[in-house]
Amino acid sequence: MGAVFAALAAAAAVWTLKSQRDQIDEQREFIRQQSENLALERVELRAAAQDRKVAQARRVKMSVAEFCGHVFVPELGKLRGAGRLGVEVLNGSDAPIRSVQVYFGDLPAGPRALRVRKEGGFPEWSEVTPVPLIGAGKAYAYVSITMTPQESRENPPVVHFTDDDGVRWSLDYHGSLEEVTDTQAE
Repeated sequence: MGAVFAALAAAAAVWTLKSQRDQIDEQREFIRQQSENLALERVELRAAAQDRKVAQARRVKMSVAEFCGHVFVPELGKLRGAGRLGVEVLNGSDAPIRSVQVYFGDLPAGPRALRVRKEGGFPEWSEVTPVPLIGAGKAYAYVSITMTPQESRENPPVVHFTDDDGVRWSLDYHGSLEEVTDTQAE
């Protein structure tokens, strides 16, 4: 009788161990699937966060053309704009951008800023560069006192600005947008 009970106990122990092993395998499979799901969710969340991060910066546009107006510059008098390179920076977002500076290749001091009035009229001269703030839906025009459109082929314009979240961006002549790191900052 004792042998029968020992055999039954051994069989129950084997069955219990197999059942526990099956449960552990099922739990491992469940954990593996959950880990895969979490990894996919992390990738999606990072992509969504990156999209939110660049959403405002993508709405900033730069156009380049020959400046064809006249402007009065106090130290230079009336300046005929024809033949000079003009760059317009349009903040098409619904938040301001700050510390806006246009560069012509490696020439950081080339451009002078002209504020464009949407209602027309004579442009307002501003010595302040970088421009501290361009409001939502507003534009600023930059004109290079020295550079012509032909010279801009060797030194294409690039605009640097800080978005409303404090991220510094670089937008080049071809529309390529990059975050500016501390090592790349002006």
